[in-house]
This record gives sequence, C-alpha cells and structure tokens, in this order.
Amino acid sequence: MNRRTLARLALVASIAPSVGCGDSNATSDTDAGSCVAALRGGELVITEYMPDPKGSDADGIEWIEVHNPGSAPVSLVGVGLVYSKADGTDSKGHLIQDSVEVPPGAYMTFGAVTDETRPEYIDYGYGTDLGSMSNTSGMLTVRCGNVVVDEVLYDATRIKDGVSTTLDGQVTPDATANDDLATWCTAPTDGEPYFTTEYGSPRQPNAACPLAAPESCGQCYDGGVLRDAVGPQAGQLVISEVMANAGLTTMTVGEWFELQVTGGEFDLNCLQYGNNTTKFASDPESAQVLQQPECFKVGTGDTVLFSQKQWAETDVVMKLTLSDSPSDSNPSPGVFIAYGGQILDELHYPKPKDGVAWSLDPGATTVAGNDDPANLCLAYEAFAEGDLGTPGVANPVCLKNPCDDGGTVREALAPVPGDIFITEVHANASTGIGEPGGEWIEFFTPVSFDLNGLQLGKSAESISFTFPGEQCLQVGPGLVLLARSGATGDMLSPAATYSSLQLANSA
Repeated sequence: MNRRTLARLALVASIAPSVGCGDSNATSDTDAGSCVAALRGGELVITEYMPDPKGSDADGIEWIEVHNPGSAPVSLVGVGLVYSKADGTDSKGHLIQDSVEVPPGAYMTFGAVTDETRPEYIDYGYGTDLGSMSNTSGMLTVRCGNVVVDEVLYDATRIKDGVSTTLDGQVTPDATANDDLATWCTAPTDGEPYFTTEYGSPRQPNAACPLAAPESCGQCYDGGVLRDAVGPQAGQLVISEVMANAGLTTMTVGEWFELQVTGGEFDLNCLQYGNNTTKFASDPESAQVLQQPECFKVGTGDTVLFSQKQWAETDVVMKLTLSDSPSDSNPSPGVFIAYGGQILDELHYPKPKDGVAWSLDPGATTVAGNDDPANLCLAYEAFAEGDLGTPGVANPVCLKNPCDDGGTVREALAPVPGDIFITEVHANASTGIGEPGGEWIEFFTPVSFDLNGLQLGKSAESISFTFPGEQCLQVGPGLVLLARSGATGDMLSPAATYSSLQLANSA
C-alpha cells in the first residue's frame, strides 16, 4: 500500500480531531487506528469507484466501493473517507458516525447523496463532503484515526463517462494489489446497466479485466502467461460448410462458414480469411485477421464456426459478407483461410440457394476433398427456424436427393429403368372440364420407390415438371395415378399432382 505523510492525507476540518488531522508521522500496516474497530492497514480495501457518472455530476452519483476481506464484520464508526488531488492536496473528507458495519466478505458503497435520497445501489450517503471527484486524476483514502487503511491513485486512462473503474475481478481484493494501476480497468458495458445508462458492479464482485492486447497477433495469453502463438500447418484446417446466402425465413442468423480441425493442436490467432482469392493473391492485407489477446486453442475434431451474428455455437463473429455470384472483381466466389499470407484451404461453392448451406460430405474432409463439387451437397437439416445447415457441429453424410419421411430425413429411393410401365394417359379432357385441368397419367410399378426427383416431360429433352424433394413421396408397388394439379385433378385422389406439363392432343 502506498504510504504518504498524514499531513498530505489530512482530513478537512469537518472530521473530528480523533482522526489524526495534522499528524505528520507515517503509519504502517501493523498500526491500529483510533476508530471504533481500531483498523489496521488493509482491513478494508477500495475495489471500485465512479468519478464520472453519465452526464453532469448533478445528473449522476459519484460513489466509492469498499470490501471487507476479513472473516468478521467491521464497524465503520469513526472511519474517514477522503478524496484529494493525486498529490494529496485539496483533500476533503467525511467521518462516519452512524452505527454501520461491513459484513465479512461483503462490498459496501458510499455515494455523494444524502442518506434520505440515496438509491438502492448506494449503502451510505456522505452528501457533498468529498466534493466532486476529478475525471482525470485523484486519490481516494479510507482512514481510521491516524492509520491509512487503504488508498488508491487513479488517472484518466481508467476513466470513462458513465462507467465505473473496477479492481480486476481475477485479483484477490488486497490493499497492496490495488496500488498497481494495471490491476484496474473500466467496467464491462456489454451487460445490463446498474442504473439507467450507467455501468458497473456496485455491491458485487467485479468482472475480470480484459487482458492487455499483445504487441502482435503472433503472441497470446495462455492462462494469463504471454507466449508465441502456434500456427496451423497445411492440411490441418478444412472449410467444411458455407452459408453464402442466408434468409429462408424472416428471422435469419446471417451468413457463416465453418472449419474442421483434421489434425494436431494449434492456435487460430493470426488466421486470415476472406471471400476473394483473386484479391488476396495481389493484396494479402485485404484479408480479415483473427485477433484476440487469449490463445485460441483448437485440436483434432474441433469445429470452428465463423458467423455474421452471434449465437450459441459461434466461435468468431466475422465482418465478412460472402458473394452470391461471380463478378469482375471476384470471378470465383468462395471462402479461403490463410496464415502468414499463404492459403491453407479454399472452397469455391456452386450458386447458393437462399437459406440452405453447401455442406461437405464428412468422408471428404480434406483440402483436396472440398475442391470436388461432387463432394458438396445442399444441407437438409433445419436450424434457426427453417434455414438448413449444421453450423458449429459435424456435417451429416451428403444426401443427393434428401426427403423428409415423417420427421426423419433420408435419401429418396429412385426408380431405375424397368420400374415404371405407363399404362394409361388422359391427354384430351372434355370441354366441360377443360384442359389441362383434367389430364392425368397412370403407370404400374412392381416395386416401391419415391417420386421425389422424378421428371415428367413430352421427351427426355423437354422436361416440364420435377417432383420436389421436401416430403418423401413413396409409391408402389401397383398402379400409381398422377394428375394435373387443380380442383379436377385433386378429385381423382392421385398419388401426387403435377403442374407445368400440358399433354398434346395430336401425338
């Protein structure tokens, strides 16, 4: 704990003489003060303070938080709170005379309000006795008579409008540890404010302070220890799934891609990624770079998900929009990953379908396997209210013609030559019914198969209709009736209906 002469720390005249005003002798941690609890140095610890509430000082409340690290309650009768400039001058103080105490292990807040007007997050109001804290630098002190129980210095590097300054939650609250400015940071602002638009953790343990960013992404913190990042080698990362055009439903999670770790253990820090290999070849700096202070460790079998929006499975929130079609500047759209300017893998997908990912068959999870379009298929498992894909988990086996059989997706069973014998055709409906509404086709099959993917046309070169692949349309064995869709066709109770095909009346 920083020790200064009591002349520099002297309380203003409003504090009783028993606090030790004007005593120029320094104190040690073993000295006992003259407050009721006879506190020694370190028996109370300053853990958080709010010198710059949102807006003007009149709109918000400045406050200090103190922690009792001991195993017994501490009486605050006779304890002094002091605020001064960083050099100890212009000090102002408040002497607690009310019968209040800090329970063991608890955090107590003291605010610039009267006790009658204090909000719920303030335990004790000291009014205007400490004046207004500076937003650039200052010193806060807790005293027991002539003993400095704890004090902290602060500067502008840890001050943010509407955000408290907190002792690192990973540091055990200690009156020596909090002397190091590096153990302090502004409170996180990604959660709920404690009051309107003000952030902090009054009366609660603090969150961990973020690690200081390494000088380069080639270094990272592993368990709090800075070390060199271990980069991936060629063949250890494979792009396995890409959602290049999200939006099958009104609530989409955005575009994304995922990687499979096929071997080894390494870090993803410094990994480069993008959607334009042509531009990357001439300008490697154009790629996105994965940068974070902590080591991003992965190992064999891991799936790593990059997505535009954050959800449970997301590992990296990417600032990247994937291309839907070729352009002059990006003639071969896709996704690439690289390290040190060298491409590790790239996947150039076929034209995307809204809300359906391109998925790599798990049997082809290699950097060469995803180069073959035959190993890619449209995803068929639903996620996020209707979009199809398996973000963040291993891919299922590719199905070239999947269909839903009562909630289970399976490969549609296709007929082969000899499975279909056309037995009757109604090509010229009566004038009362009208064409093509009354047209139908009948065939016989000795086996069972699915209509999904079956094509109808007047010739093999002129296909007019293909049965869709959503629900499995199983037929046979026996006679199967296919009718033109519409009121008349539905009345025939066919196995399925079709559209877009009108049979000729002549030949």
